[in-house]
Amino acid sequence: MISYTQMKIRLSQALKEQIEKSATESNRSLNSEIISRLEASFPNVDFGEGQSRRALRRDKTEIELENLRAGLRAEEARGTDLERRLKEVIFRLNKLERGERS
Repeated sequence: MISYTQMKIRLSQALKEQIEKSATESNRSLNSEIISRLEASFPNVDFGEGQSRRALRRDKTEIELENLRAGLRAEEARGTDLERRLKEVIFRLNKLERGERS
């Protein structure tokens, strides 16, 4: 289990507000936001639980990326099908304009 040490720091009001905004957007506490950002600034250091959290975030990001890729492939396939169907409709309209029957 990781033991934590308290630390007092002085920040400008603007920086504190920016961290608070980021924490809210990330749905984290102010403390968690600061820890996350500090850990991210030392990528080659093992922080115990922090390393696990980074690995989980990386795995989650990879899964989300693969889901996006799969969605893109599905949209491309759908687009190809729509294009084929549109060409068929245009072909039939052209035949109708020329007075031909199917």
